[in-house]
Amino acid sequence: MSRDYMITILKRPNKPPEIIKIPKKLKNMAKLVDGIVEEIRYEKVIVVYNRNQDDFKLKRNKVFKDLTLKGNILIVGNYEEEGDIRSLKKKEIVEYMRKIKYKQKEVQNEVE
Repeated sequence: MSRDYMITILKRPNKPPEIIKIPKKLKNMAKLVDGIVEEIRYEKVIVVYNRNQDDFKLKRNKVFKDLTLKGNILIVGNYEEEGDIRSLKKKEIVEYMRKIKYKQKEVQNEVE
């Protein structure tokens, strides 16, 4: 894998998670989260999201059992020693795809 790209999980509100390959640039992440990038550490990965969580246009996004944000989010790997982001490893992809909360019922409620 090139250091210029990374494999990440994209979770849109009321949509199933997707595994995507994106350029490892702040502007690309900002485009995917529709705004200024903010990040938090979740377990051993980094969750990237839109900093403007007060924006009423952003839809609620239940990511994990204990984490709900608004808008699109990215889950990326974490170089703990360097404090930088990286591609997710295969093992992390499997683990976090399982942990992400997605229920078809949420989509139906949003449509009604």
